[in-house]
Amino acid sequence: MQRYRTLLEAIYRLYEHSGFAMAGAVAFSFVVSLFPFCIFLGALAGIFGGRQLAAQAVEQLFQILPPGVAAGLAPQVEAIMGRTRIDLLTVSAGLSLFFATNAIETLRTALNGAYRVIETRPYLLCLLRSMLFVLASAVSMLVLTWVVVVGPALAARFDPSLTQSFTFMRSTWAGAFLRYASAGGVIAGQLLAFHLWLAAGRRRIQDVWPGVLLSTALPASAAVVVARDRRGDVPARIDLTQASYTNGPKVIRFRAHVVDLRERGTFWFNMSMPAGNDGWYVARVTNRGVRLGISGNFGVDWRGCRGMRSTWQPRLNLVTATVPHSCLQGTAYRRALWLWVRSELGPRQGDFTPMKTVRRG
Repeated sequence: MQRYRTLLEAIYRLYEHSGFAMAGAVAFSFVVSLFPFCIFLGALAGIFGGRQLAAQAVEQLFQILPPGVAAGLAPQVEAIMGRTRIDLLTVSAGLSLFFATNAIETLRTALNGAYRVIETRPYLLCLLRSMLFVLASAVSMLVLTWVVVVGPALAARFDPSLTQSFTFMRSTWAGAFLRYASAGGVIAGQLLAFHLWLAAGRRRIQDVWPGVLLSTALPASAAVVVARDRRGDVPARIDLTQASYTNGPKVIRFRAHVVDLRERGTFWFNMSMPAGNDGWYVARVTNRGVRLGISGNFGVDWRGCRGMRSTWQPRLNLVTATVPHSCLQGTAYRRALWLWVRSELGPRQGDFTPMKTVRRG
């Protein structure tokens, strides 16, 4: 009985402190702060590895955003970062950092309401602390990106024998485990810092770790399935070694790993209902972009779809695609799907990954 009373009290407190309204405010402020944060990220990248490192970090950030948000922000951010040079010690970088703190300040207000504490610290001190959190978030993103993108290239330059080791790691479960573990560790560390030092009052780690664990685990709750394929059966530039599928609440994400990705090649990301039908959805990805269509006996019927994204990353030997569920018509597509990847280089050269059934997360 005590457990139900605690649950009912938590629900009552949620409505009493306008929890849903505050959650919407936090989400909105984070979306608004993304643009100045990306500009500040580009300025900070000059210390670590230049514009290319910042572009890789921003690309990784956009892959986890809702498709509509990413489609609206990506062109503007790429235009600013591609034409303008913003050094760290400039007024523009300072203004970007200031406006990027809006999300952290909104989160601080939400945490104070959740913990039912009153803010007594000076505003300038809170603002400075929020700026430090933004700086720490940007540095952690750049460091992770540097480890994934630049680190293997430098290690292979000093010792060419390490190239096969890195390729093997990316094509096995160990590489995926390390990527998810690294990202999860960074997210958990940031959330722990938010709960301990951003909100007013004092708390211990044992007081906040359940919430941190839940907040870290929920984004990873989407259904993720990995399919592997034999190496060496087709030319290296289209030789698929592994594909991972994420059937999330809003979007379907594909990640196809290739032995030696170049500029040429076509990748077809296929989505079909398990019940079987005459046609299925395909997302066609080249180095120029992505298109969505319905494949059938008489070819492909191409269709428009807003919110689709794709990446072509030869340095990582990786091709990705993101397809919103809203682009797939029919209620059957809202549950489990058959997903597989096909690559081709001309009419007679191609590779497949095994078909997998992936339930929606």
